[in-house]
Amino acid sequence: MISTLHQHSRPHQHGGIVNILLTVVIVALLIMAASAYLRSGFSNGADAPTPPTLQEQIASQGPTLLVFGATWCGPCQSYKKELASFIQAHPDVPVIEIDVDDHPELAQNYGVRGIPATVVYQDGAQVDRHAGVIRASALPGIIGR
Repeated sequence: MISTLHQHSRPHQHGGIVNILLTVVIVALLIMAASAYLRSGFSNGADAPTPPTLQEQIASQGPTLLVFGATWCGPCQSYKKELASFIQAHPDVPVIEIDVDDHPELAQNYGVRGIPATVVYQDGAQVDRHAGVIRASALPGIIGR
């Protein structure tokens, strides 16, 4: 009798495992699809510069801001508004926005561990680094203007 019950319970166990696996696969596919849909780029879909171009921009005279963020990051989106105000007031200061999801190698190369992150360069040399949102009114002080 025990073997009969055991045999009848096996198909249900396998069916349960198959259902769980199918559910996990479907959820994973939905997450990947949602991620691809939402990832429009921190810089409004613009491609981040390649490392050689980035190095050329950083090496230019004056200050340059590298800003690391992501589309899913709430503080990063708030920071974009502050950056827009800053850029409007200081159009001569290059601000390079890099999406860490699209360019994880750049985030790693620049030692970014949290976002938003701002790396400040002056005449090609890194002079400062900040984590978090910086108010547009505070950015001129950070770059020495």
